[in-house]
Amino acid sequence: MNAFKLRIFLLIILFIFLAGCNSDTTSNAIVEEAHKNYISSFDWSIDYKLSEVSETIQYRPELIDNLKAAGIDLGPVQGKEAIITTYLLKEKQKTGDHLRVTIFEVDGRIIGGYGSLENWEPGLFSLEGKEQLVRDGIIH
Repeated sequence: MNAFKLRIFLLIILFIFLAGCNSDTTSNAIVEEAHKNYISSFDWSIDYKLSEVSETIQYRPELIDNLKAAGIDLGPVQGKEAIITTYLLKEKQKTGDHLRVTIFEVDGRIIGGYGSLENWEPGLFSLEGKEQLVRDGIIH
């Protein structure tokens, strides 16, 4: 009987382990409807969510200036807590490299975002700049 109980115990442990490892990883990769609407308003399409972090905006003036050139002014929210979410876009560069969009939320509302080109330095662009990226031959 001890061997039988041990087998049952091991089966229960295995079941619990497998249930905890279910393949539904969407809980970490849920695309919020507000984000989807915001990004699609600039004619971009989300592939999937890469990350979401919460941090206090305390950026150096140089970074604030670079982000402002990319279409988001974080100067007014310095010192505030922000939720920063990054998505991979369905659109790709002509080289096959990826595009990302980062969205900032402060006090529960989207305050803006910017795009970034993989393997470009600094590679930041305004979300409004899709047509320019096409004209410049960077994306399809």
